[in-house]
Amino acid sequence: MSTILLTIGLTVVVVATVLAILLWVRTPYYRFDASQLRRILNLVLDDQAQVQDWALLMAVPIRHDPALRQLRQRCREIAATELVDSERIQFTAAGRQRLQALLCELDTLEEP
Repeated sequence: MSTILLTIGLTVVVVATVLAILLWVRTPYYRFDASQLRRILNLVLDDQAQVQDWALLMAVPIRHDPALRQLRQRCREIAATELVDSERIQFTAAGRQRLQALLCELDTLEEP
């Protein structure tokens, strides 16, 4: 009888510990800000962007800032038409000019 109570008690402790750890460790989330968007655009324009950088920009929704959300959407539109090599993140000359214009627009958004 005592072994059954001990087993049930240890089970409750283990389950409670696992639940406490799961509640304490939250799901990570990524939130883009203007400096991160600028960094990625500069990397793309310098031909140093990693596929993961561009994929992150394309995949992560931006809900907290409508202006950044619009710039991200325009990046997606440019990529749909002007991305030449998705393995090295290379754009056509027109695509690079459009990305440069987005970068200038991003600079004007941040000015006080």
